[in-house]
Amino acid sequence: MLPGSVDLTAPLFAASCSFPIRCYGRMTYSWHKCEECEIVLEPSAKILLLSDLNSEILIVSVDLCSMEYGAVAKIRDGVFIGCGISPSAFFIAATHAHSSIRVTHGFDSAGFSGKISEHVKALRKRLEKVEEIEEFEGLLPEGSLINRRFKFPNKDFGAYTATFNTDCEIGEKTLDVKRQILKYLDSLGIDPGMTGLGERAELDGPSDRRIHLAVLKGGSGTIAAFCRVNAHPVIVSQSRVGKKISPDYPGFMREIVEKRIGTELLVFNGAFGDVRPLNREYSFKEAERIGTLMAESFFSGKRKLVKTPSASLKICVGQLKTSSDTPRSLEGLDSLLRDLKKRMDNEKSPGLKKVISEEIRKIDNLVESFKQGISPVAPEDFEKGSYPFEASSLRIGEFRMLGIAGEPCVEFAREVERRTAHLPVGVAAGSIGYIVYDEKEYEMGGYEASETYYSYPDGIKTIFSTIADCALRGCR
Repeated sequence: MLPGSVDLTAPLFAASCSFPIRCYGRMTYSWHKCEECEIVLEPSAKILLLSDLNSEILIVSVDLCSMEYGAVAKIRDGVFIGCGISPSAFFIAATHAHSSIRVTHGFDSAGFSGKISEHVKALRKRLEKVEEIEEFEGLLPEGSLINRRFKFPNKDFGAYTATFNTDCEIGEKTLDVKRQILKYLDSLGIDPGMTGLGERAELDGPSDRRIHLAVLKGGSGTIAAFCRVNAHPVIVSQSRVGKKISPDYPGFMREIVEKRIGTELLVFNGAFGDVRPLNREYSFKEAERIGTLMAESFFSGKRKLVKTPSASLKICVGQLKTSSDTPRSLEGLDSLLRDLKKRMDNEKSPGLKKVISEEIRKIDNLVESFKQGISPVAPEDFEKGSYPFEASSLRIGEFRMLGIAGEPCVEFAREVERRTAHLPVGVAAGSIGYIVYDEKEYEMGGYEASETYYSYPDGIKTIFSTIADCALRGCR
């Protein structure tokens, strides 16, 4: 039933609710069993149901790190069976919290979709007319976000290179990556002197400090709200704080905003692929500080009211080619695994063993997700060397978001906004890895460019074609 579109005319009706999600997962992002972890702040799913009393749009924000396309298909099918919401009327995105659970390895898609259906049925009984939407555009203080990418001074070595979510030592305005980079280079047998790397690596890449909030209001008060931020939730990653589950800074931010406006807040992450908050330390206290800063910043900028709002959702699907070096069959993956395990057995460098071990884990994860039917690529598409990429144009009042099945880096997100007048939202109904824009950046490699399933430049052309089709036809 995909692709498709739904248009809701004024008057618009809405209702919202939430429920905890930890019980539906077995493994966390850092590969710990959920039952072994302490829940510091409960991850949740936030639901917004929109209706014009003839048609409906279902919107869900969920505190998951990833959102594999196969899992989304199962969830959408379950919701359609459970409450009749068509897959083409269902927008879902993850906050990308690194301290939350995985949608792979035992995630209970049936139970999750069943709970959504249960709540949708209840929400239909308490729909309230949306009289107006109050929109806020705030601006975070300069220096509160930082682009993780950096360049080696020696151009011959390569400019864009590996960046790190949780293995960074914090400085006042920069991240001291020297220690981590030197360890990595040593593990590869590379002389650090050839890189020209000094004592500190200045990180001066772009970030988007804007944050957006929209509050739906009815005759009796607020009905629901949604927001968009632009930073990786990595302040309390389990690699730094241990076996603790939470939504990271978005959870603290959400609690503060919900208390102020008196309703549920759906959180979406936008231009976050290569951007993180500049945190002082890795701790829940620091996650709360950053969440508080963002919550307060929503209300400090521009404000406007939209009367008698309507809404629309348009979903488009394109086909992306896999990277040329990716095996295109399960047999190929098995062969690659065998080769990597032989290399692991023969490798003497502890650092390089760790690198190979990570590659083995990623491939094992892909094979396991194939077996569960929740992989980012269907086995039949994978063998053909292609897989689906979804884009979704969501308009509520005058607020336009464009759901993208990956992690948009800043330059890519800016180009999407320039071409479509939509604000990109990442990890929406899929997860194809980082999406970079600049061709030179992709050719030079490094973390973002290598953590993708798609080929370049054909892949990025397909992505923009799908996005353009979705945005130009979706919002009226």
